[in-house]
Amino acid sequence: MERNSFCFDLHYLFDLKHKNNALWNGNEGGVMVRVYNDKMDQVISFSRTKNNDKIIAVINYSDKPATVKLNSKHQKGTYQELFTKEAITLKGDDVFELKPWQYMVLVK
Repeated sequence: MERNSFCFDLHYLFDLKHKNNALWNGNEGGVMVRVYNDKMDQVISFSRTKNNDKIIAVINYSDKPATVKLNSKHQKGTYQELFTKEAITLKGDDVFELKPWQYMVLVK
């Protein structure tokens, strides 16, 4: 499957949901915590944590590119981006370039 394929993304998301405690349903999963950013009208960002599992989602829900700065001081650490497998280290005020409709899922 190609990375640009919606099925490709769903495959990885479903696999993550079953393996990562933070994404489990109800009390078995982690609570969604908003990660504030400087483009709240264009980008939604949140984290979920349960036991040793953590995810951070950053979603550009607009048809315009976004340069977004996350207030990620409570999420510091090294994560792996779910789709690209790239290691990303959050340091506190992290800036990301997102294409229209692009999303990132950081996994720890």
